[in-house]
This record gives sequence, C-alpha cells and structure tokens, in this order.
Amino acid sequence: SERVTDIMLGRARNKQWNGANVPFGYSWDSESEMPMPDDKESPILQMMFNFYEKHESSCQLRDYLNSHDIPTKRGGEWTSKTVADIIRNPIYKGTYRYNYRESAHGRVKPESEWMMMC
Repeated sequence: SERVTDIMLGRARNKQWNGANVPFGYSWDSESEMPMPDDKESPILQMMFNFYEKHESSCQLRDYLNSHDIPTKRGGEWTSKTVADIIRNPIYKGTYRYNYRESAHGRVKPESEWMMMC
C-alpha cells in the first residue's frame, strides 16, 4: 500500500490524473490523459454556479435541477450534498487538489499535506 501511495503522490506532483471519477462538466480526454470541459455538461455547470450565486442554496439548486430533469453525471437525481460538493470543488476554479482526505470519505488531512496544482 505504501508503494501505491508513493506512486499516486508522484503522479499528483507531476500533474497527472490519479484515476478518480471525472467531475461533472468534464469528460475524459485520452490524448492528454486529463479531464477536459464537456460540451454538453459545461453549460449546465455554468448555470448551476449562476443559480447558486443568486440563491445561495444547494437545496434550491437541487430542486431546480431535478424539476427540470437535468441528470447527474451517472444519470440519477441530484442531492444537496452532490450540489454542495460541486460548488466547493476547487477544480472548477482551475485547481487540482490531491491528498485532501484520509480516505474517500475520511477526515480532512492537515492543509500542509494537500497537493494543489493549477
């Protein structure tokens, strides 16, 4: 497990994607081996940020998306947590964050351990 961790940290240092799910608004580009803006989801993503900026409510945004039959990345319904995760994700500001949590849903690590790449 230590070797895998070292390899993944090295990939992050080299600004390489570590195999996580591609975030909403992006699709996988096999040439660059990085997520790239998705032509279909990007306008929805922009609308989501505009809506949130105006209403400041992930619950209202969730209700709007679901009532307008806008599917999630996996084709399901939106939850307020999914919406909030998108609003807070630094990738939408152009920053790739790695080594942020102990595990997928674990505690947030000390900021000194995070890897942030623009």
